[in-house]
Amino acid sequence: MLLRFSVENHLSYRERKDLVLEASSLKDTEEGLIACDAAYGGAVVPAVLVYGANGSGKTGLIGAASVMKDLVMQSRARTVDGAHPSPGPFLLDAAWSGKPSGFEIDLVIGAIRYHYGLEVRNGTIASEWLYEFPKAHGRKLFERDGQVFEFGRWLKGQNRALSRLTRPDSPFLSTAAHAGHDQLSRVQRYFGNMAFIGPAADPEVPARLAADEPDARVIEFLKSVDAGIVGYRSRDTGGIELAHRGRGGKAVYLDMDRESSGARRLLVILERVFRALDGGHPVFIDGLDAGLHPHAGEAVLRLFCCPRSNRNGAQLVATTHDTHLMKSPVLRRDQVWFTEKNPDGATDLYPLTVLRTRKGDNLELGYLQGRYGAIPRGAS
Repeated sequence: MLLRFSVENHLSYRERKDLVLEASSLKDTEEGLIACDAAYGGAVVPAVLVYGANGSGKTGLIGAASVMKDLVMQSRARTVDGAHPSPGPFLLDAAWSGKPSGFEIDLVIGAIRYHYGLEVRNGTIASEWLYEFPKAHGRKLFERDGQVFEFGRWLKGQNRALSRLTRPDSPFLSTAAHAGHDQLSRVQRYFGNMAFIGPAADPEVPARLAADEPDARVIEFLKSVDAGIVGYRSRDTGGIELAHRGRGGKAVYLDMDRESSGARRLLVILERVFRALDGGHPVFIDGLDAGLHPHAGEAVLRLFCCPRSNRNGAQLVATTHDTHLMKSPVLRRDQVWFTEKNPDGATDLYPLTVLRTRKGDNLELGYLQGRYGAIPRGAS
């Protein structure tokens, strides 16, 4: 379960900025909250939506989380739109260009809270650390400064030997997990289960989606949002065709490569979302509204915010321009965040809860009127 993600000195993020998913003390609806004893308030939100003007840092936030996953997994797995984000410092201030880029995360596995972070400079690991919080007080599992390692007595295993195998450009967490370290493998697996979806459909998606039969829940979802898709059939040559409602209600079957880009992207989103709901994993979507009707976007949001569909603590972090979602009855005020560029060109990331609002306020109107910031200059 994701409690917090932080980024510092990466692209437009200069000073450290925190995205927090622990529920606040607001007296908003509590139906969708996920109980979590390891969270300081006893609960986390199932989803957050990040709003902001174009170029304000929304994509950079999702990309920062993707960079951290790639570092930990020692992979270059691209997002759905083919992007390969890499760590890079804030370049609009010379004082920061030589500093490392930092990434931190607080997460819960089982009943234990973990705090993990690393700093990267010029492709090498400048520092790395991991703490666990089985109770109120934390205890060190390991710390790293360059190639100098310190281990806490709570971390079992052949840690010294593994540290000697750890390359300067590789996280110790990755080296240990690849060697089968039991404690650290659990933490690395959390990163491996993170799903990232970009704003455009990968051109290879139709062939991949057509190869296997879709989850029945995907077809039911498409029916519920009136996407025109009413079923599917398997082809003798392999793969599937989706059924569309034709004249007189007759089903017309189309190959996947004839589906619209919006339909293909929705299929990708649903494939990842239902997998996350089953496993209780996080999903990061850059541009939830890209190519989707507002009702479809809200239906995706509801999958996470409804306890009946989200029984395992899955979470959604999504960027969007769709202000209609602000009026959704399943959305709490502590689930709305904003990105805004300051005069130095650096991104400020802040939650709606730092602003004065009341339960029942028209958040969409307030945002469009510029009361919360994070809109193009001059738009209000």
